[in-house]
Amino acid sequence: MRSKDAPSLSVLRAVLADITNSSKTASPITTDPQLLRLVRKRASASEASIEHFKLAKRDDLAEKEARELRVLERYMESLEGQGATNKDDVRKKVEEVVAALKADGKEVSKGSVIQNCMRKGGPFDTTQDDKGQVAKIVNKMFSEPASQS
Repeated sequence: MRSKDAPSLSVLRAVLADITNSSKTASPITTDPQLLRLVRKRASASEASIEHFKLAKRDDLAEKEARELRVLERYMESLEGQGATNKDDVRKKVEEVVAALKADGKEVSKGSVIQNCMRKGGPFDTTQDDKGQVAKIVNKMFSEPASQS
């Protein structure tokens, strides 16, 4: 902030405002995956803004938004590097759910595994950002021949 880096300062203020606003709702941002989802959402909005600015021939605004997008991408890399959505961790948790279902003698299907992963008290109940990733991993696990046994 002391370096007067305007794009970084602008992005940081916007993200902090979003976090503050979400704290006043029923689902405040409390985890890294939720923060990552918020940053991705802002990045997506920035990409759309860049396209609109270019269509309106406002290259100055498009460039400003592009600089802010680069800052958001740095933040996303930082959050992903901290393991906010580490695929190995997600796969390990999904495998634990499958093992628990087998141990309980319950049906082990794609739907039951995803449902048990996302249920309240499950390993991903507070990380809505991981839903798609969980579904991809479960689909991949069930498409592999070794998991059919």
